Amino acid sequence: MLILLGLLPLTPPAIRDAGAQVLRFDSEASWQQWQLPAGALEITPSGGLVAVRLRKDINAAVNSAQFDGGVLQASSNRQMADLAIDGDPATGWRPDGTERTGEAVLEINLGRAVSTNSVTLVFAEDAPPFELFEVLMSTGEPQVDIVGNPLPGVVVYRMQHRFKENSRHEVTIEFDPLKDPPIQYVRVVPLIYHPDARLTEIQVNGFGDNAVLGLIPRGGSANVVVGLGRIELDVPLGNVVGLIDGAMATRMYYGATPGRGVEDIDAHIVLDLGAVYWLDHVRLIGEAMGFRRFSFKDYSLLTSDGSLAPDGTLIWDRQFNGRATDSDNRRGFVDHFFQRRPVRLVRLLWKFWDGACAVALGGGQRATSVACSARGTMQEMQAFGGGFPRDLRMQSQILDLGQRRNFSIVEWQGEVPAGTRLEIRSRTGGGLVERYVFLDRNGKQVTERAWGRLIPSFRGPIDTLQSVGGDWSPWSTAYARSGDRFLSPAPRRYAQLQVGLLTDDPEVAPSLDWLQVTHTSPLALTAVGEVFPTQVRVGVEQEFSYFVRTDNSSAGFDALAVEATAPPTFLEAHMSGEPVEAAAKVTTDGFRVTLPRRARGGELVELRFSSAVFLHGTRFEAFLEDSRSPGDRQRVDAGDASPDVPGNTNVVGLPVGERVLANVTLSTPVVTPNGDAVNDELRVEVDVANLLVARPLVLRVFDLGGRIVHQQQRHIEAGRERISWQARGVAPGVYVVELSVAGDARSETVRRTVAVVY
Repeated sequence: MLILLGLLPLTPPAIRDAGAQVLRFDSEASWQQWQLPAGALEITPSGGLVAVRLRKDINAAVNSAQFDGGVLQASSNRQMADLAIDGDPATGWRPDGTERTGEAVLEINLGRAVSTNSVTLVFAEDAPPFELFEVLMSTGEPQVDIVGNPLPGVVVYRMQHRFKENSRHEVTIEFDPLKDPPIQYVRVVPLIYHPDARLTEIQVNGFGDNAVLGLIPRGGSANVVVGLGRIELDVPLGNVVGLIDGAMATRMYYGATPGRGVEDIDAHIVLDLGAVYWLDHVRLIGEAMGFRRFSFKDYSLLTSDGSLAPDGTLIWDRQFNGRATDSDNRRGFVDHFFQRRPVRLVRLLWKFWDGACAVALGGGQRATSVACSARGTMQEMQAFGGGFPRDLRMQSQILDLGQRRNFSIVEWQGEVPAGTRLEIRSRTGGGLVERYVFLDRNGKQVTERAWGRLIPSFRGPIDTLQSVGGDWSPWSTAYARSGDRFLSPAPRRYAQLQVGLLTDDPEVAPSLDWLQVTHTSPLALTAVGEVFPTQVRVGVEQEFSYFVRTDNSSAGFDALAVEATAPPTFLEAHMSGEPVEAAAKVTTDGFRVTLPRRARGGELVELRFSSAVFLHGTRFEAFLEDSRSPGDRQRVDAGDASPDVPGNTNVVGLPVGERVLANVTLSTPVVTPNGDAVNDELRVEVDVANLLVARPLVLRVFDLGGRIVHQQQRHIEAGRERISWQARGVAPGVYVVELSVAGDARSETVRRTVAVVY
């Protein structure tokens, strides 16, 4: 069996056409080819993508069908029963009156455990309400037989309320959040009622949408490890599912227990929600059905938005650190509230085995097993908040064009309110990696050796999984605007796209109407280029040569563009080692050169230019162009274009240890601010190197007593900077001029002296 993981082949006609072709995503069918965060994103009827809001204070009965719930039974008028949970008070359900007393019933299944503030029954205003009725609620606890086996489809209703002589058209049962557990089932039993009485709504007023539900289809994960830093018993996902499935009747279990002794054993549960939500409440449900227990003692609750520390580890925010109380244990669940914050990961860290306790009690596993252990049994973990997800990411399957194609333009349309961002990225590659997966007859993955030892009837299929290969590019930077040129290497056979919906305001979110990528036949199957020299001094104008060569089968090209963050200035062109007359045009990021003739396949083209480099790792990009196909361009890959040039790269570096502030010069050693336009001010020029993002450059002027007489600041990036001081209102004398900047790797300060004379 061959499984192409995320592989989307395109139709052959689109491949054979030499003209421009478009990959467009603007319908439910096309977006289904993507790995979408299920439940956090919706496809609109018009084919766009919108984020789904995490709601607070919900009626959990209305969307029970979304969780495979709904009406469980209705004693009569079954066709009307769904109207009691449709959110419309104008419709409802009533028994038809044929039932004997106590037999009329409407029972609903919410589909998941719902932490609830109250349950409200609403009756039609145009008729009397039920006069005598019962409301029963269940956590989903299964009824068991005399030997403890659960009875299929039968649950225990431990919460029961009877209403007598009722005349109210709206009846509310309030829940005690410190006592009452979540519920999943609600049963209404009318006992005495008018023939026209109608139950229009059963409202289950829940805390809100539980962000834990559906985390696996959303791209998240659940991980439980016992014995952190020691034995590292990784609990299988199948044993963890009970923690995140929304059912109180199931729970997380370990399957095995590490050996106990005099050393502590720590454990943790980490849930990746699959998206970054705005949360303010986490509920931990230990055992909260018939028997109640919270089997954690010393524990911490931490959250993370997925941000990384400089050492590459996750940054965690601690929301609780302490010991569970006796009341927590009696209740069986604990609520932790905190200030609303973006959360992608929730981590529960606890002491599974207390070694000091074991020593104090004299050791012995039987004597200490209860007092010194905290098994951390969990039925459910719930997370609540509100607003649109802060960060939603999705990516396409691998797009297979069948042969190398030149991706040229990325376009999209969407709504981007203030405080939100729509990020589109790409990556490309030339190959895929195959991996074999061996399964037994039950679909369980086994090793190749174990599969070989199975008798034929116990063997399952061998799947071939395909994923991106080692020649794939990293994800590109985000495209700045629709219509930008494709940023990833091309031509390539395979590509992948990524979309991010981001917001800093939980009340608004961006949306995407459509996305498309244009691709054309390549000007050359391969085109390689390299720059020389590859190391220069910061800020010094330097002459460079850029060599370009295409494969022998190329139809040729007649123009080249060179672009860089250090804008180059064209000097001259050579073809096959001979100088040629070429027309150059300055562009936003460099220049474009039109050659006097077409460069043949395999011919070496050299462009000479000058530039001053301020960033280590400055990349000079070259693009092939063809006047016969205006608008088409093809990126040149870094490679060995000329055997006489070392390096095979298009990246230029700076010497190791190069200063951030270099080549500092003062316009004059003596400032004479007397208004004659000669040395009236001090102008400082400095080359700023290796700043990847804007940083504050601070100019301070001190007198010889150390007093600041002038200070100014502005944000700068790598490059040549000029800053001035007018020196007015200060006494004649000698002053110290100080420039300082906080670089990406280190801070740096330089000082010079200057005299002021009137």
